[in-house]
Amino acid sequence: MTEHRAGFVTFVGRPNVGKSTLMNALMGEKIAIVTPKPQTTRDRIVGICPVDNGQLIFVDTPGVHHGKYALNRHLREVALETLADVDVIAFVLDCTSVQKSLLPEDEEILSAIARTEKTAVAVLNKVDRVHKPKLLPILASLGRREIFDALIPVSAKTGSGLDRLRHELWERTPPGPPLYDPDELTDKPMRFLVAELLREQLMLSLGQELPYSLGVEIVRFKQRDDRPLAEIDATIHVERSSQKGIVLGERGKRLKGIASAARVAMETLIGSPVYLRTHVRVEPNWTRSDRGLKKLGYTRTKK
Repeated sequence: MTEHRAGFVTFVGRPNVGKSTLMNALMGEKIAIVTPKPQTTRDRIVGICPVDNGQLIFVDTPGVHHGKYALNRHLREVALETLADVDVIAFVLDCTSVQKSLLPEDEEILSAIARTEKTAVAVLNKVDRVHKPKLLPILASLGRREIFDALIPVSAKTGSGLDRLRHELWERTPPGPPLYDPDELTDKPMRFLVAELLREQLMLSLGQELPYSLGVEIVRFKQRDDRPLAEIDATIHVERSSQKGIVLGERGKRLKGIASAARVAMETLIGSPVYLRTHVRVEPNWTRSDRGLKKLGYTRTKK
């Protein structure tokens, strides 16, 4: 019989290379929120994936980038610190943006991976959008490096290459029993998950109108005992009064639509009706201070 394996696998890369979409596709479940905006992922998101003779614990991370505010530093540190905590590192590249040479952010990540001396694979995502001959230069460049055990072209969108990726990752995890209960999908509490679903709808609806100075805090989450209903009170934090007006929209219509879409997603996740109340609060400069980050729950934790 094949030996049972279980281990942690992290996805690391620049913003918008498709790490969250990739994890969701491998899981067959939506664990991490996805929007077209860079830096959507703000925390370590764990997905617990059963495979034949094993269990893969996927760890999605924020995109590695540089910025001058505390939130930018937090996102970068979360991503790079995760490298030391896992068994296998999956370095994710967007084939459509890198074909001839790697970008400076990629080189920084590769240096960090090399310092860990951990098992690593390179995942070339979005191959469905690139002619195969154009992949050859980047494959050759990665192949000359000594830190990767495998180069795996995939498309998180179409599913191409995902079976091979799962198998390659499983082969590189250590032998051992399951690390989580087989019925678990993530280690994140429900409060975190519903906050993410509301933030996802805010980012999708607002487009470029609101910068990343937007955070969601779940101040109350209660599942009723007398009937199937989850009562949720959420506070949306922005940094300026003008941003509050953008979120609310004319006579609050925009926020009403956002909350309605978020409520539907929450009901799918929870499996019961949801009564969602939202409030917008101005929290000046919360993205620029460690105190502001802590208030909204952005604190780094080891696995």
